[in-house]
Amino acid sequence: MKYKSPRIIPTELKMTPMIDVIFLLLIFFVCTANFKPPEEILPIDSTLPGSVISEVVLPDPVDLDVVLILISFDQEPHWQIEGNHCSTLH
Repeated sequence: MKYKSPRIIPTELKMTPMIDVIFLLLIFFVCTANFKPPEEILPIDSTLPGSVISEVVLPDPVDLDVVLILISFDQEPHWQIEGNHCSTLH
C-alpha cells in the first residue's frame, strides 16, 4: 500500500489588515482611557492616625586632614606618605 503524503499548500498571510486593526484598536483605547490625576494634587492629609512625625538629626561633619600619597614605579613600586618613604603598606 502506497502512502501519500498530504500536500502542503503554501499560504501567504496578509499582515496589512491585521496591523491596521491593531493600530485602530490602540488609538481607540488611548483616546477613551481615563487617567488618574497625580497624587500630589489630591486634597488628602498625608499623616495617618497614630503616626509620629520625627526629625532626622545628621551628625556634624568631621574635619579631615589632607594626606598626600605618592606611588611610583621604577623597577618595583615605591610609595611615600607625606614625604616619608614607606617600605611596606602595613
